[in-house]
Amino acid sequence: MTLKFNAVSTIAFAVLLTGCYTNHGVTQEIEKWENLGWEFVETIGASRPDAVYMSHVTSSSASSVKASSHTNEQGHYSKTYQQKSQQFLIVSMGHEANGNFSLVFSKPKS
Repeated sequence: MTLKFNAVSTIAFAVLLTGCYTNHGVTQEIEKWENLGWEFVETIGASRPDAVYMSHVTSSSASSVKASSHTNEQGHYSKTYQQKSQQFLIVSMGHEANGNFSLVFSKPKS
């Protein structure tokens, strides 16, 4: 019984460890928003595989929205999106030791 438990534990640990080094969090966020009708546009900043969701912002009445990133290596960068025919959604992803980046989505204005 101990041998069986150790083998199962080892396999579970290996799967967990492998999962920690994928872009699973970013992939999940993109899939979540695409399932809600948003189209992924681009990433602002350097995507990190171990980043976590921090916040999101969108406004159908604002004339523009701003996406930004901040990392120790690249400093601060931002990009403004004009909302003429498209509405934009900015999803902030972060990492405690290395700053943040943004996932940008759009959909036609209604």
